Order: sequence, then structure tokens, then C-alpha cells
Amino acid sequence: MPDFNRVLANYGPEIQTAPILGTLFLASNTTGPPLNRNKDLRKAPSMKVESEMIAQNVTRGVTPAYYFVANRVRNCASTAYPRASLSLEKTLNEARALYKRAGYTATNPLRIKFFFNSNEGIRRLMIAIAGGWKQNLGVETELTSPEFRVFLEERKKKVLGCN
Repeated sequence: MPDFNRVLANYGPEIQTAPILGTLFLASNTTGPPLNRNKDLRKAPSMKVESEMIAQNVTRGVTPAYYFVANRVRNCASTAYPRASLSLEKTLNEARALYKRAGYTATNPLRIKFFFNSNEGIRRLMIAIAGGWKQNLGVETELTSPEFRVFLEERKKKVLGCN
């Protein structure tokens, strides 16, 4: 983003961008506690990823994804995630209710650890996501960004997920 802003400032009207199809997602280790035993706990944080805010302020120019496969891909029936049609306030209320039902609160927060590759854009996304989880649900997220080769090895060991 900083490089894009610098280039945009220097070359303004000469810059042309075009949409591409792509989706980023968080993969969590759900084989162990607490994520393996509680669907509500898995669902609440995913609902609180503020896609519109991230698209406008972090990734700039990216369209929020409410489909795993972009809804414009020919011959592919994409189903929108249920939260796609909910207002931000309604999504937040539902996420807080799921989080509470899972046994977590601001005073008893979920503590989660996420490994992600060392790409600068991914780092900014993870900081924005973790900040939203903290602000809206109380989730305490530890973000770890090792060198890419180490990241791939850690994924093989299934260390992604909760402490």
C-alpha cells in the first residue's frame, strides 16, 4: 500500500488498475480445543472481519468477498456467506452473541495465535483483522510472521490456531 500510494502520488492519471479474481482466507487449526468443540466460537470471529473497512482503508481498491469463489466466475454457482446481507451493526450483535454463548467475554477473552507469511500486505490485513476482533469481541490475537519457508514448515506441523 505505501508503494502504491507513492506511485499514485507521482504518476496519478497514468496509473491504471484492473480487477483480478482472488480470495484471501484464514485457515485455522480446528483439530484441538477450543475451536474443535464449538461452532459458535469458530463463527463469531469470522463474522467480525470488517470487510468493507479493510477494502477501503487497508487493501484499497479491493472488493470485499462474500463468496469463496468470486460471484462473477462463469459456470460456477457461488453461494454468498449469510452475513453478506446483514448490516454491520446486526453482524456485530450476532457475533457478540455467538462469542458469549461460546463462553468468552471481554473479561474472559479467547486467546488465539495466527501464523501468516511475511508478505507486507498480508501483515497489514492481519493487524486490521486482529484489531477488529479485539475492539469488537475482546479476542486477544498473537500474530507471528516468520520467513515464508518457516511459515510453510509450521503449517505442516499444524501449529496454526489457538494456544
